[in-house]
Amino acid sequence: ATNGTTTALVFGSHFPGAQEALFEEAERSGLRIASGLVVSDRNLRPELHVDPDGAYAAGRELAERWNGRGRLRYAVTPRFSLSCTEGMLEACGALHGEVGALVTSHMNENLDEVEAVRGLFDGFDDYLHTYEHFGLVGESTVLAHNDHPSEAELARLGAARASVAHCPESNAFLGSGLFPMRDHLDHRVRVALGTDVGAGTGLSL
Repeated sequence: ATNGTTTALVFGSHFPGAQEALFEEAERSGLRIASGLVVSDRNLRPELHVDPDGAYAAGRELAERWNGRGRLRYAVTPRFSLSCTEGMLEACGALHGEVGALVTSHMNENLDEVEAVRGLFDGFDDYLHTYEHFGLVGESTVLAHNDHPSEAELARLGAARASVAHCPESNAFLGSGLFPMRDHLDHRVRVALGTDVGAGTGLSL
């Protein structure tokens, strides 16, 4: 707040206790914060995995306590499709539908990730479809990166009035690719700036 940032969508923690602490501090500070428990059930370190029923229960408890409390909002947060089974994304879709929260995740950050997701989700059209199928794409959705979208994905993002958070410092630092800003704008996809702290060199947008 002392640097002029008063509102943020914050990618949360995999651990309910840490997420609770984030909300408590956000409330104390008076900032307008949207955040939520990050959930995954494959392809990460085992201590970061949780089963879909457990993820739903923990997310529901946090959302009931914090969503709409003062300036705070809850954000349903599957880590990304690469680390979520269909069962986990289904649980996230159920929670989103029930509590009316935001949705945030990552999509199309680099070409290896895009190819890996294609291999994990047989019968799905593309990366975006893995979220759409479970009711996770709409006006309250913010997807980070999207450096390598297809024309079809951009058209559907624009039609859904979903948003993309572009993280230029992270993309440059990791060599993920150049963000196709003009393509997003041509498809009326809403774009905001983001800062990927885990893969960047600083906190500043």
